[in-house]
Amino acid sequence: RVYGYKMEIVVKVSYNSKQSKEQKPLCTAYSVFVALDFDVPNISNNPPVFKPTPRSIPPLKLSTDEERKMYKLSVLHQAQRREKYLLMKKSKKTEGKHAAEGSKWKTTTTEIVLPQYANPYQTCFGGQQMAWLVDACVVCAGNLMSEGSIEDLRVSCIEEVFFKAPVFLGQMVEILAQPTRMCGEDSVEIEVTLFSTCRFTKKRTRCSQTFVTLKSKRGLQYKPATEGEKAREEESQNRWKLRLKQRVEDLAQSLNSM
Repeated sequence: RVYGYKMEIVVKVSYNSKQSKEQKPLCTAYSVFVALDFDVPNISNNPPVFKPTPRSIPPLKLSTDEERKMYKLSVLHQAQRREKYLLMKKSKKTEGKHAAEGSKWKTTTTEIVLPQYANPYQTCFGGQQMAWLVDACVVCAGNLMSEGSIEDLRVSCIEEVFFKAPVFLGQMVEILAQPTRMCGEDSVEIEVTLFSTCRFTKKRTRCSQTFVTLKSKRGLQYKPATEGEKAREEESQNRWKLRLKQRVEDLAQSLNSM
């Protein structure tokens, strides 16, 4: 779906089963891209300046029933993303309220944006940021394992990844990961945020944020202890209820479109 200068694209990954010789679905992702015009920032002598100008995209011409069905789902997804974004803003307020609290489960990793991680506009690829976010979650969840190693961890769900600000070539990034709640006995949800620091102004900027659920057959152990951890657990339960509600809405929309 195209709306204004934004475009939503659905990506479906499948695999061929060796046993049944059939193609089976593996995962589905929805990505929203924006069309922007901007000058390449000069980061060699001055702090990078990023002033994009939105560029409108021609609307899509829907010709089949399947395309119209996907369009209606996209409208629904936009409203659902808005609900989740408001929950994430609430999470940010909780983080500020309990910022002084320490947590033994909090994990921090550091990366630097090298040339191979940047596009022609000298900003870090979104996919590379996602890889760093997941890596930090794996390290954080590994600290919760009573036995085994991080090789036993598997990613079972990634929530919407909100990219709030660009990360420029040469900048240092700090990825902060901390558990929110246990999802059963073998899964844990991790909240992870990526911050960048400008090497000229030393300003720290929140660039991207998401929630990742990891599973391990070896077992995970986590119990909220501080007020901040208990607040994050409650917010995580609210997101889970919202996810269930949205899945029902998606199913109902699909059935109505048949």
